[in-house]
Amino acid sequence: MDSDTDLTAEGPYEPPPPLAGAPAVIGEVLTGRWSVAEVRRGGQAWVLIVDDLEHGGRRAIKTPLSGTLAGDAELAMLLDLEPHRHIVTTLDVIDVRGRPGILLDYAPSTLTDLIQLQHGPGLAAVLQQVCAGMTHLSNVAEVAHLDLKPSNVLIDGTGEAKVADFGLAQHIRIEGGRFASARGGTWAYAAPEVLRREPCDTRADIFSFGVLLYEAFTGKLPYPFVLDPDPATQYAQLLNYYASPGPEDRQAELYYWGRHKRVQVPVTPPEDISILVSSCLQQYMSERPQSFPMLGRMLARAVRSQPVESPGIPLPKIDRQCRALSLARALIRLGRHDEAINELNRLLAAPLPEALFVTVRETAAQALASAGRHTEAAELSD
Repeated sequence: MDSDTDLTAEGPYEPPPPLAGAPAVIGEVLTGRWSVAEVRRGGQAWVLIVDDLEHGGRRAIKTPLSGTLAGDAELAMLLDLEPHRHIVTTLDVIDVRGRPGILLDYAPSTLTDLIQLQHGPGLAAVLQQVCAGMTHLSNVAEVAHLDLKPSNVLIDGTGEAKVADFGLAQHIRIEGGRFASARGGTWAYAAPEVLRREPCDTRADIFSFGVLLYEAFTGKLPYPFVLDPDPATQYAQLLNYYASPGPEDRQAELYYWGRHKRVQVPVTPPEDISILVSSCLQQYMSERPQSFPMLGRMLARAVRSQPVESPGIPLPKIDRQCRALSLARALIRLGRHDEAINELNRLLAAPLPEALFVTVRETAAQALASAGRHTEAAELSD
């Protein structure tokens, strides 16, 4: 700031004091490109809000409070995921004072914030966008999210929704396959099979969407009791609930809108939404909508709108290149050398900025050496 703008009504501008243990301070520039505008501390990670000094725009960088934020298998899955308008894109992995930082799309608020401000039909478009993002995630990339909840739906500066936080996501590698069990989750939104640690698939996400849909239209959770804030106690509450007749009674209350005494849900949503929530919250996976494309059509009918069809989004060339390099590095660490070499060959076949070309060539030599192709590695280095 210059002397004319470095003032406030109260006197000279002073940046806020740095948070203890923060990986960066406001005004610091990371890797010569990312200027830190804000620092936030979450439950498991620091979040740096950064401005792109080279190409403009704003991004977020997540870096762990301690240990690692994501394993290489998770990073490879996220970096290989085709960008989509309603999914938060993982753009790169950068160094933040010796810690790994995951560079992501930035969005200033969440669906939780919107529900606190308003709930009901006004959120219908956002819910359709969530469904479109989940359709891409589950149908195109065959990834189950397994932690779908309002705080994991970001709302960008234009008011559009982006599904975020893939820390529990799993990749389906066989058609019609299931996971042995989910690795955790937020119990209030978890499907019965997740709570019971049974084999599950993307229909667990459809159950979670049902809880989210109910909350978005009512401002409440679909349970006849207050959930304990302690996760272990909450887990036991919900296990006991799903072992009781309560969930079956809940289905009847929601489906037969207005014809049953309300006992299992605190509020009844509008009729078409209530029936759709009933379908999503079925105890058994086979009785729920079987896919997000199907659910998207059902939701469109319920809110009397057209289904949202969102194509993939193009990334700036430099972002595509940095993303591919980070993917190759994760693949090398996973021992998937042939995949890494193919990714790096595609990069080297196109024009690259000089500094990036050197880094890509060095990484390609490392991949070749790790694959036992030492002669090719030496030739590339030379």
